Amino acid sequence: MNARVKAGELLQSGQQLDPEGTLIDVSGRLLAIEFAQGGKVLVLKTTTTLATFEPDSFKLVAKAEFPVAKGGGSMHGLAIAADGETAVVSGGRTHLYVAKIAIDGKFTWGPSIDVSGGAKNVNPLGVALTKDGRFAYVALSMANALAKVDLTTGKVIGTTEVGICPYGVALSPDGKTAYVSNFGGRPPGANDSSETSAGSLVAVDVRSVALNGTLSIVDLTGKPREVAQISVGLHPSEVLLNADGSKLYIANVGGDSVSVVETATRKVTATISTKPDPALPWGTLTDGLALSADGKTLYTASSAGIRAYDLATGDFKTISEGTGSNDLVVTHAGRRWEIDEFAGENMGLVVAEIELEDEAASFDLPPWAGREVTEEARYYNSNLVKTPYSCW
Repeated sequence: MNARVKAGELLQSGQQLDPEGTLIDVSGRLLAIEFAQGGKVLVLKTTTTLATFEPDSFKLVAKAEFPVAKGGGSMHGLAIAADGETAVVSGGRTHLYVAKIAIDGKFTWGPSIDVSGGAKNVNPLGVALTKDGRFAYVALSMANALAKVDLTTGKVIGTTEVGICPYGVALSPDGKTAYVSNFGGRPPGANDSSETSAGSLVAVDVRSVALNGTLSIVDLTGKPREVAQISVGLHPSEVLLNADGSKLYIANVGGDSVSVVETATRKVTATISTKPDPALPWGTLTDGLALSADGKTLYTASSAGIRAYDLATGDFKTISEGTGSNDLVVTHAGRRWEIDEFAGENMGLVVAEIELEDEAASFDLPPWAGREVTEEARYYNSNLVKTPYSCW
C-alpha cells in the first residue's frame, strides 16, 4: 500500500487505518505483486510504474514509469516467466510491457507490444505465460477475448472469444488448457435485462448489478477455442491453480467468496465465504489469492484483511484486518456508479456517486437512487468525519 497514508489516520470514509507490517511507499496505486529471480526480487506494479525491492528489507532497488505513459498500468496483470528474469505487464489501454530483471533487482524495459488490433482501448488485464516463456495469454477485457501473444516477434497471433470482461488467466501445467474468469459473466440471453458497459452488453438484475460471473475453459491444442463456460461467484477476478492443476481457485469480488473448481470435472465443488461475519450483506471485495508451498492453506486478500484458510478443515485465521468498507460498482444506462455503504458512526448512510467527463454531461438517474446531494456539504467525507450521520 502507499505509505503516504500514515498509521492512525482517518480515511475519507471516516475509518481509522492501523496497517500491519511494513509500509512501502510507491508511486501510483498498487495493483499487483510477484517475486522474480527465485524470490530474490520483489516486483510491484502500480498505475504508473514498475518497481523492484529487496524482499527482506523492502528497500527500493529500481523503479520506472511504463514506456507508453498515456496507458499506464491496468488494474491486473503481472507475470514472471520461468526464467525468473522476464516480467510481462499489462498496460492500461493497448499494450503489454516486457522487462528484464537482473539478480540485483535492477531492470530494463524490453519491447512494448501492441495487443489492440487497432482498437483505441482493449484494456488488457490478466497474463499467463507458457513454460518456455515464448507465449503470453492475455485477457482483453474490453474486447471480451483471450489473446495469444508471441513475445519473440511481438505479435498477436490469435484471439479467442470468451465471456464478458475477461479478467484473470491461468494455464494448466501441461499448457493445453487456459482458465479465464469473466468479470461480467455470460453474454445476455434473450430474456435478460441488460445494460451497456465499456461497449458490451452485460446481463444485469433489477439493481443494475451484473447477473452472473463465469469461468471460460479454453482448449489450447490446435486452434484455441472455448469448450465450456461455467457459473462461479459474482464478479470473478483472480484465478489460481494448485501445483498439479487439479483445483482452481477463483476470487469473487462481488460475491464475497472463493469458488473451488475441480478441473477434471469442470464443476464447482466448494464455495469459501470470505465475509468476516456471515450476517454482513456484502462488500469484502476479495481480489487476491495465494497458496502455501504445500497447497494446504489458501490466503485471501480483501477489504476485510488477509486471511489464511485451512483447506482440509475449513478453519481460518485473520492475519491482518482491513477497513471493512462496503463499496460496489454498478452500471446504469452506460454509466458507472459507485455505491458507498458507510460503517461505524456513519452506519445507515448509503451514497451513490457518478464520475462525469464534465459538469454539463447528461445522465439517467437510476430508479433506485434518491435525491441528489452534490451541493449539500454535510455529505462530504471531510464533514462526515466531524459530524457523522448518526449525529444528524
